[in-house]
Amino acid sequence: MNPTLNGHAHLVDRVPPQSIEMEQATLGSMITERIAIDRAYPIVQPADFYRLEHRTIYEAILSLTEQDEPIDFLSIQEELRRNGQLENCGGASYLVQLTNAMPTAAAVEHYAEIVANNAMRRRLLQASYDLLSIAHEEEDGTIQSACESVIQSVFTQSNWSGQGRDMREVLDSVWVELERRSEAKDDMFGLPTGIPRLDRMTAGLKPGALYVIAARPGGGKTTLGMQIAAHVAKFGHKVAVFTMEMNAEEIVLRWLSGDARIDNLLLSRAKFDSYGQDWKKLGISCARANELPIKMFETPSVTIPSIRANLRQMRARYGLDFVVVDYIGLAKGIGKFQTRAQEVGEISRGLKGIAKEFKVPVVAMAQLNRGSMNRSEQAPELHDLRDSGDIEQDADCVIMLHRPHKGEEDVPDPEETDLFIRKQRSGPEGYVPMLFFKSITRFEERAQ
Repeated sequence: MNPTLNGHAHLVDRVPPQSIEMEQATLGSMITERIAIDRAYPIVQPADFYRLEHRTIYEAILSLTEQDEPIDFLSIQEELRRNGQLENCGGASYLVQLTNAMPTAAAVEHYAEIVANNAMRRRLLQASYDLLSIAHEEEDGTIQSACESVIQSVFTQSNWSGQGRDMREVLDSVWVELERRSEAKDDMFGLPTGIPRLDRMTAGLKPGALYVIAARPGGGKTTLGMQIAAHVAKFGHKVAVFTMEMNAEEIVLRWLSGDARIDNLLLSRAKFDSYGQDWKKLGISCARANELPIKMFETPSVTIPSIRANLRQMRARYGLDFVVVDYIGLAKGIGKFQTRAQEVGEISRGLKGIAKEFKVPVVAMAQLNRGSMNRSEQAPELHDLRDSGDIEQDADCVIMLHRPHKGEEDVPDPEETDLFIRKQRSGPEGYVPMLFFKSITRFEERAQ
């Protein structure tokens, strides 16, 4: 027995999951009653049928539907004949057999779900064989991306048109949300950032939205992102942090510096005051951090499929309320791209898709381009986003961090800093005055 199959070699020779009877019942229902097509269409796609002739017949039914032609035994027979497929599908006699094989068209959704589920099982089996082949043959540098591509294909191939939502259902959802908002304090509809003026302007971080925090290199975007993550987690919300630039220990050490208000340089060297007050403050901050429901994922580069896979596992095991990605510029796309801008565009669309799929706010860090550094006194604009204009397009809100005195000599600590909301789909653009405490790597709102 092949040891790589770990005792499961007998599965290779088994007939793939399928049910000819359910495929026949699904098609027979659609041939007999037009309404059955509308019910089965969102559930099953042509590739879900195991037998090629069933797939061809279903494609003929869909073609007639798109042409707004009548759907019956004769019209399907003629469509197949016109395409030269009638005899390949068993001829007119097989179409008759399909209508006779149909117990009741009222159960077509049940039949279609069985067909779709069997197709998913076959895709999982194919993926397992593909992964086995990758394990033996793929080059070291491409193993991870190849595996992620295979796993993602299992789900994308099954992504059919989906069920639409009628107006009544949407209105019910809107009404419930309006009632919830009417009862909210301080007009906060989303998760709090810990920056009061920013929360008032955005009404909090809302589920399904992509927020981008952009800054020049070394501008403090990681510090701000982690500060927001910790504040969200303080209320018991489950937070996932994907860090590509810094390791988790370094990020937590910086956060402890700000929370305990201990000089970052002294903290990194563990050189505290002789009376032990800093150790006491550090212990209190560690106790607070220990209670934060934050899970950190460390990798030098990450892809959208790997983020999605980790989030699925986290949601199933612990729950999921908020995602931070640091940062877009170090993420990788799947496949080949002619330009880095195209690759970044795929990444930003993927992050927006994750926000919608998991119904959580996603905060992603981004760098500003080098041109913005040549005019440090001027606040950055949307066109300063590095690598791709798609980031601006996909983001629901773009927040730009501006430290006009960064790099100058004798910069005071704290340093006056500004947050500019350069884009917001459901709120105003504006400005939040801040202070950056460099010695303790912490941002605080500045009184005006």
